[in-house]
Amino acid sequence: MKYRAIITTVITLILSDAAVSSSVHERGGPAELFATGVENYRNEDYREALVNWMELYDAGYDNHDLLYNIGNAWFQMDNIAMAILFYERALLRRPFSDEARENLEIAGSHIRVRFTEVPPPFFRRWTDTSALILSSDNWALISLALFLLALTSAMVALFLKKRGWRMVLFPAALFMIAASSITLLLSRHNRNLVYNSRYAVVTETLVTGRSSPSETGRELFILHEGIKVKREETLGEWTEIILPDGNRGWVPRDSMESL
Repeated sequence: MKYRAIITTVITLILSDAAVSSSVHERGGPAELFATGVENYRNEDYREALVNWMELYDAGYDNHDLLYNIGNAWFQMDNIAMAILFYERALLRRPFSDEARENLEIAGSHIRVRFTEVPPPFFRRWTDTSALILSSDNWALISLALFLLALTSAMVALFLKKRGWRMVLFPAALFMIAASSITLLLSRHNRNLVYNSRYAVVTETLVTGRSSPSETGRELFILHEGIKVKREETLGEWTEIILPDGNRGWVPRDSMESL
């Protein structure tokens, strides 16, 4: 399995130093903690690397490179479900990451029983991918910039006497308002995909899917760890899920972990 320990990650961790917990500061800051984890990984001390990187993750740091490395550490410790979970999380931060997608496929090949996935509609795939190109904050900044440009263009057009310029600036302002609305929607969609995902990965070794939210419900299927499912409604300790092949059933809520 490949891993990344790149300078840009360390620089980003330094810049985000103020955002993490005091326990991370006590251990030298996020950049030092990440570098220590990289050294542990190189020395094949995967458990200690995971301890360092998970401390960063639990403190609120969750960029692609950190999540990708955590996935690699879990894989080296033969925890396929957790490796898949973190590769999936890494891809939400950088959907075109070849290394994360490649390692996800390798980890997925270790799942004992796999389902034939029903692909989502093209429009949904397109909107999801578009929203994940940039972070939610970056989309919001673009939206704000476009709105301010539209406002400026409209105000300038009002004070211009030349009809030709006004014919250009007013349509431009309308276009930028529309673009601002679209990018704001992309910002919101990105946040929902990344932080409010309805998808989860089964982390229990074996899970029985039932026809109702009860142990007395009829058995519908058996799930193995590492399967990615979509969560629907939750009733008490049970959650209804949709399998990759489109079938539905109820499983214990704590048998999976959300992306």
